[in-house]
Amino acid sequence: MKTIIHLLHIASRHHQNGDLSQAETVYRQILETQPENANVFHLLGLISFQRSCFTDAVSFISRAVAIDPLELAYLFSLGSIYSAVEKSDDAIKCYEKILGICPDSVEACLCMGSILEQQEEIDEAIAHYQRASQISLGCWMHIFRKAAFFVLRVS
Repeated sequence: MKTIIHLLHIASRHHQNGDLSQAETVYRQILETQPENANVFHLLGLISFQRSCFTDAVSFISRAVAIDPLELAYLFSLGSIYSAVEKSDDAIKCYEKILGICPDSVEACLCMGSILEQQEEIDEAIAHYQRASQISLGCWMHIFRKAAFFVLRVS
């Protein structure tokens, strides 16, 4: 009997090689023994998205989020799908959840800014872009401080 890890590896290889049918078959096989495997639901959602089956994609990834509501990758995927099908309000809810979990998410700020810009909510979009810029600048300042400290230490 193959282990779940081995099956995930096989499915992942099929998925990466574009053999979505084989990947889906193996993912579903995993769900037979682990029916609450959020990662597998997420991956099935990504396959559905690749096939342009948006309703299925949302359903699978929503299931993953229900199982593990703090996993940012699932929320980002769901937000991206909603954005792709122009369900901006639903996408915004996903990015707001991400920012509630991880307020310093540059990517979530940029996604929010982009959606708000498309909705012509320019002031709100600018606020999110500025927040992303501040977070990024803070990260770079931390890196520069660490590098300066290192240089001073080795000098």
